[in-house]
Amino acid sequence: QSAKRKQFFFYPAKLLGKKIIFHFHPSNEKFLFEESNRKLYRYLFQNADRVLVLSRQWKVWVKESTGFDDNVEVLYNPCNNISQENIIKKKQILFAGSIIERKGYKTLIRAFAKIANDFPEWRVVFAGNGEIEQAERLAKDLDVAKSIDFVGWVSGELKDRLFHESSIYCLASESEGFPMGVLDAWAYGVPCVMTPVGGLPDIVTEGENGLLFPIGDDSALANQLSKMMSDDALRKRVVEETDKYVNGIFNIDNINMQLDDIYFRL
Repeated sequence: QSAKRKQFFFYPAKLLGKKIIFHFHPSNEKFLFEESNRKLYRYLFQNADRVLVLSRQWKVWVKESTGFDDNVEVLYNPCNNISQENIIKKKQILFAGSIIERKGYKTLIRAFAKIANDFPEWRVVFAGNGEIEQAERLAKDLDVAKSIDFVGWVSGELKDRLFHESSIYCLASESEGFPMGVLDAWAYGVPCVMTPVGGLPDIVTEGENGLLFPIGDDSALANQLSKMMSDDALRKRVVEETDKYVNGIFNIDNINMQLDDIYFRL
């Protein structure tokens, strides 16, 4: 739907000789391969001056779908510059995002239920709007409701505090572009357990700068969470590795310079 709306800006801009840059940030690659979308994407992308995608994998998907990638460049989402304050970490797993099926909230609740008795001091915090009643009901059915908090949509100071205090961030999504939740966690110095979705496989190496698990596999997630929860040294090593990205290719100042260069070249 977004591409269909954008074409009404594209045509007059093209007619007036404007330079056109598409920032392509879909939630999953299926949009590219649906037959009803291919023709439109192929036309828009071929006639744009630049198409900016979120990772090398997304560039591959554009090539597979449209047959070309001549004017496609990778521009990552940035990590903000966050002071990793010396705040005492809680035994807390954070999920930040819409509480909907695609985000995998059920997988996380089921996974935590498998290990909750082994880690009675740990809690899971869900920050986001969506299917909260269904999530609460599932937590109650699995007898982990007392260890799970649903705080709704967060921003500002509350978001800042939740990320600072959390010891683990969990991304359980079925699909993503390049998830901002993971980038936020890295910026706050929080190690991640995540599904290998979107552009993450380009960056994440299992056991080095994160722990991965297959989409929807609550048993595998339970194992990875258990590993991260029980090993302070592992959490510290993972953060040290992700800091290299926070201060490197994902640094917001570096991303701004890359975007400035793209505009300058056009």
